[in-house]
Amino acid sequence: MATIEAVRTTPAVSGGAAWKRLAPWLLILPGLATTTLFLVVPLGYLTILSFTSGSTFFQRPVFTTGNFQTIFGEQLYLIYTTIFQAVGSTLIDLVFGFPFAYILVRKVHYRDLVRALMAFPLFGTLYLSFGLSFIFLPDTAFGKVLVALGFNPVNFLYSTPTVLSHLRSARFRSWWSTSRPRSRT
Repeated sequence: MATIEAVRTTPAVSGGAAWKRLAPWLLILPGLATTTLFLVVPLGYLTILSFTSGSTFFQRPVFTTGNFQTIFGEQLYLIYTTIFQAVGSTLIDLVFGFPFAYILVRKVHYRDLVRALMAFPLFGTLYLSFGLSFIFLPDTAFGKVLVALGFNPVNFLYSTPTVLSHLRSARFRSWWSTSRPRSRT
């Protein structure tokens, strides 16, 4: 009865005040739905798959911990290697990142040079070459065409013309972004 009396004695909230309290939550809903659909659901599915054996995509799964026994038993060096690489890259980022950030915050005359130097680690051509390496594999459609023509697709990928072509496309993009007139605000 105490709860009913508390509800009765609580002043009624007007529709405008309720809408103002509800509006931020309604704005968050599309982001939450997208995150749930494309992050939480796939991660949950991968978690379930990690406890199954073999290929059980459309079959009834057989649950086991064999996958984790393999990773933490036979392939433990992969975990050590991954952690070593993550710590190493984090330290390198910290060693180079803090001085760059400090220089960019200060108004020094060589700030534009520092900004230009920061563009080099982006390695757009490296990502392009890595993506193209999957196209040029010998068992893909394009790779089979190259093999039929007498080329070795892997050697073709790392040949001088291909590398120069990637460098040219990356340089053109950086030239285009710097040659456009900037708006003065």
